[in-house]
Amino acid sequence: MHFELKDQNILVYQKEQLFSEFFAAYDLYYPEFQSYNIIFFPAKTQALTSDFSDALFQRTKMHQAQKKSFVLVSSHLTHDDLSEEIVLVPTLQEAIDLIEMDEMQRDLGF
Repeated sequence: MHFELKDQNILVYQKEQLFSEFFAAYDLYYPEFQSYNIIFFPAKTQALTSDFSDALFQRTKMHQAQKKSFVLVSSHLTHDDLSEEIVLVPTLQEAIDLIEMDEMQRDLGF
């Protein structure tokens, strides 16, 4: 796992590793970036199993409960592959734009 800070967002990259190893590392480092919006880039080789999708969904809901955005960036996954609650966009710029809109809505109390 690799992560970097970009403005008020944490970009989280899954390296070529088992998803269970990735989520173990994610959970370990989460306290360091829980106050930021998360933009997650899964490995291109990551198969979308129900276990991976469930683990991703749990972390998405937990982070959104903290009034922060969690956006998945992937051009190889589709909305049909994921739960409706998981936000998926194909590019980093779209993720940033979406987070800006989320922040505006939160500021307005929506």
